[in-house]
Amino acid sequence: TNGGNIETRSMAVFGQNDYRIDEGVLGMPVTVTAGLRYTKDEKRGNDFLDFIFFGGCAIVVPSATSHCAAKDFDESWNTLTGRAGIQVEQSEDVMWYATASRGYRSGGVLVGNFPGAYDPEYIWNYEGGVKSLLWDKRLQLNASAFYNKYSDMQVFIQDIGGSRIENAASATIKGIEIDALAKPTDDLTLNLGFSWLDATYDSYTTIDSRAGSSGLPEDLSGNRLNRTPEFAFIAGAQYDIPTSAGLFSLRGDFMWKDEVFFRAQNLPVDRQDAHTKTDLRAIWYVPGDQYKAEIFVQNLEDEDVVNNIVIPAQTIGGPTSQISLNPPRTFGVRFSVDVGG
Repeated sequence: TNGGNIETRSMAVFGQNDYRIDEGVLGMPVTVTAGLRYTKDEKRGNDFLDFIFFGGCAIVVPSATSHCAAKDFDESWNTLTGRAGIQVEQSEDVMWYATASRGYRSGGVLVGNFPGAYDPEYIWNYEGGVKSLLWDKRLQLNASAFYNKYSDMQVFIQDIGGSRIENAASATIKGIEIDALAKPTDDLTLNLGFSWLDATYDSYTTIDSRAGSSGLPEDLSGNRLNRTPEFAFIAGAQYDIPTSAGLFSLRGDFMWKDEVFFRAQNLPVDRQDAHTKTDLRAIWYVPGDQYKAEIFVQNLEDEDVVNNIVIPAQTIGGPTSQISLNPPRTFGVRFSVDVGG
């Protein structure tokens, strides 16, 4: 058994200001943003773990007063973060922007886990892009590029004795995102989205006895971060049919996602291959919008898609891995009533 007490206190002072210049860049309006935040986090308490342990500590029978391993902790962190940005309004419908910011996630202690303590995570984020309304406002087109540099990145690890959070020395995530929403006609709506993501550990050495390393240090530098597909694409379409009997809407959504890994080791057993997912539905809105009926099918492909892989502690008779899947092909009918005023 394990347990303990932990007390968390967080205090911050922050401020941000936006300053607009009407004739800033080439006569175009410019808004400059600057902000700072000072944060102090404190975590203190005690932790104990009762277990029958052979070697290093005498065999201990769990009790209210006797603990095989125990620790007190009193940790605090002081951090200054901030943000600076600029927006340039090319026209009423087109705006360009760039930002630079520093972020922070506090460290902590996992109760019931030894050693259990982990350091804060820091990030420098740089982003630039454009937001626009085109084609007589029938097309909304947004695009951005970003670069994120992490230091002491917090990584969730599953080891032979349990789970823990530890810090990778550094990691980089950079990419491009593009999304578009169009209405070629009043009844037809189209949407598209594309992303490219390069997410890797720049420097990371760890020990994970369940990764086939026999408890030896592993250099995972260059491996891909968990749950970060290199490419992803979505597309959707909706066609509305107004009638005297109400509004009928036909909707289809398609997604393609590149392979992902669920652990930093990037082993074949950690991987979900690239896959697609298609959802279809037809909706009838009764006049007045109080009643709605829907026919739907989700995951038309009926693929077995992994959404998580867990390798639990290797207790006697325990499973070597636990895999959870997304729902299979699902179809049905829904009816709903709006009982609001």
